Amino acid sequence: MSNQNDFSGLNILTLIFGISSLWDGFTTVFGTISIFNNDGLPQIVASLLLAAIILGLLYNSSNIYNYDDDIIGVSLKLLWILAFLYDLTTSYMGNSSFLITNVNPSQIQKFVLLGLTFFVSSSPILLSLMISKD
Repeated sequence: MSNQNDFSGLNILTLIFGISSLWDGFTTVFGTISIFNNDGLPQIVASLLLAAIILGLLYNSSNIYNYDDDIIGVSLKLLWILAFLYDLTTSYMGNSSFLITNVNPSQIQKFVLLGLTFFVSSSPILLSLMISKD
């Protein structure tokens, strides 16, 4: 009976991380567009492409970190680190644009925004780890 409860709890957590990962992708797109400072078609396409690459790398965290330490494995791990840093930056910018309406956010707003960004950006990584355990 406890295995069934654990399983349903994991399903709920997987669903939450999945939804949060979608939000992460959305804020990454929006943050990248704001970096380009232009919302033309080429910038939107580039932002969508970058977000797909970022989410793809983060979603495959478990596979990447279990890869051999040959040139491909080391390259993937370096790209993963860059992807996570890029994701944190652009997600912060996207979350800030959507959630904080005043020009000068308070310290507590910045703190909550940092926490939200870290949790949301970690979602595809945690989802990868949970799915790889199955």
